[in-house]
Parts: sequence; C-alpha cells; structure tokens
Amino acid sequence: MTVATPRERIVFLGSGPVAARSLELLAESFVIEAVITKSTTEQMLRDVTPEGAPELIANTKKELDLITQQSQFTSKIAIVIDYGVIISRESIERFPLGIINSHFSLLPEWRGADPITFSLLSGQTETGVSVMLINEALDEGDLLAQASYAL
Repeated sequence: MTVATPRERIVFLGSGPVAARSLELLAESFVIEAVITKSTTEQMLRDVTPEGAPELIANTKKELDLITQQSQFTSKIAIVIDYGVIISRESIERFPLGIINSHFSLLPEWRGADPITFSLLSGQTETGVSVMLINEALDEGDLLAQASYAL
C-alpha cells in the first residue's frame, strides 16, 4: 500500500516569461502558497498562478520586506526566478530553509541582471544555469547545482 504524502508548500518570486513557465512547472510538484511579482509583469504570472494562491506585488526591496513581514507564510522555503528585486536578509530569514534562486549563467561568471546577453556579447561558447541558496550578496550564495549548455 502506498501512502500519499502532502506536497511541500513554497512561495514563488518572479517576473517574465521564464518565471511564468517555471511557476507552471513548480505547481505540478508543490503547493504554491503565494506568488510575489512586479507590477510590470503581474498579468503574465496571473495567467499561470494556481487558483487560491494570492498574487502579491513588490517592485522594490522595501515593498518585499513589508510583504514578508506582514504575511503569515507557512512555507519553509521560497523559490526566486528572474525577479529583478534585491532580497534583504530579513526577507530571506522569513523562510526557515531560505530562498533558492535559479540564475541564468554559470556562476560566478555574469552575476546580476541579463547574464544571457552578456554571455552572448562576450563571445562565450558555453553558458548555463546555476541553482543557489541566496544570501544578501548579489548571486554569491551557496551553489546547489549547475548545468551547462553550448551556445
């Protein structure tokens, strides 16, 4: 006899088409407790936000801090993909297991915004994706996994 286990709850932070597709895929395996996005991309994520998950808007670090302080999230972890807002230590600490980031480069190269463009413009023949546990510094958290791709 197989016993079903409850799916883990997560908070998702992201914006843009890659984040929207990632949210769709994550919703297949996790309960999405809330989606935090920016006002410029809220419609894109609204189209894929699972029913019942509130969509919250935070365009700045201050706004994100306010949301994480006021919300009663039960998720132990959050996932951030292509969000474009610096996340403070206070917001990170609201999740007992931290926040995992999917970054579109082979860290430590091309930290920060738009790493795909910089990889292409610099003539690299390879790029990839890095999954890391974020900290206060920009794209300098503990690396969890990487995958490389030929350009």
